[in-house]
Amino acid sequence: MRSYQSAGDRWWVGFLGLCIGLLCTSMPVWAQSEQAAPETPAAASAAEGAATPSQQPAATPNAVSFSSGRASVWDQAKLEKQLRGHFARAIDVHHEYERELEKSGMGRLVDGPRIQQDKTMAETRQISQEMRRVVAEYRKRYVVTVADMLHVIDTAPLEPAFRKTMAPQYRALITDARDAALKSWDREQETIDAAVQLAEMLWASRARWTSANQRFAFTQRSDLNEFRRRMGVLSSLVMAQTAERQAREQEIEALMKDKR
Repeated sequence: MRSYQSAGDRWWVGFLGLCIGLLCTSMPVWAQSEQAAPETPAAASAAEGAATPSQQPAATPNAVSFSSGRASVWDQAKLEKQLRGHFARAIDVHHEYERELEKSGMGRLVDGPRIQQDKTMAETRQISQEMRRVVAEYRKRYVVTVADMLHVIDTAPLEPAFRKTMAPQYRALITDARDAALKSWDREQETIDAAVQLAEMLWASRARWTSANQRFAFTQRSDLNEFRRRMGVLSSLVMAQTAERQAREQEIEALMKDKR
C-alpha cells in the first residue's frame, strides 16, 4: 500500500488521477442518446421490430526543458501548477474529440432514410472510416498529454525530499489512471465497430425493412433477430462505458466532499 505525507497530498493526487481517467470514461457520445427496445411482431406473416438506434488521438511528448540551479528548484505547489496546466489541455482535447466525432457524421450512421438512399454503401463507409480515424487520432493525443505530465514529474528540478517521497506517488497514480483510460479508449473503438456493423446489417437488408421516426419495421423475423442481437451488443458496450463514467464521477464527488 502506498503511503502519503498528508491528507492534503492524498486528496490532490487522488483527484488528479481520477480526473485523468474520467477524461476517457466520460467520452462515449453514444451513451448520450436514448434507445428503444424492438416491438413485438404485428402479424404472423411479417416480423416487425422497432428500435431507436444511438445518435450518435504518433506523437512524442512535448519536451519541457528545465535549467539547473538553486533558484529554479520546484516545490510541490509549482509541480501541481504545471500538472494542472497539462490537465486543462487534456480537457480541451477531450471536448475537441467530442466535436470531431459529431462532425464525422456519427449521428447519421444508422439513420434509416440515409441508408436507403446510400445505393452503393459509399456514404456508410465514408462515415465509418471518419469515425475510426477520429478515435485513433484522439487516442494518440490523449497518450501524448499524459506522457507530458509524466515528463514533467521525471525532469522537473524538484526539491530532493519531495522527489523522494511524493513524486513517485504522483507518477504511479497518473500511470494507473492512464492505463485504465486506455482500456476505455479500446472500448470506445469496440462501440464504434459495433455501430458500424449495425449500419452494415441495415444496409444489406434495406429491401426488407421500412423506417419512420427512427424506428425500423422488418418483414422477416431473421432480420429482426439479427437487428436485436447487434443492438444488444451495442447497448452492452454503452452501458459498460456509462457505468465506468458514473463510478469515477462518484469517486470524484466523494473526494470533493472530503476536501470541503
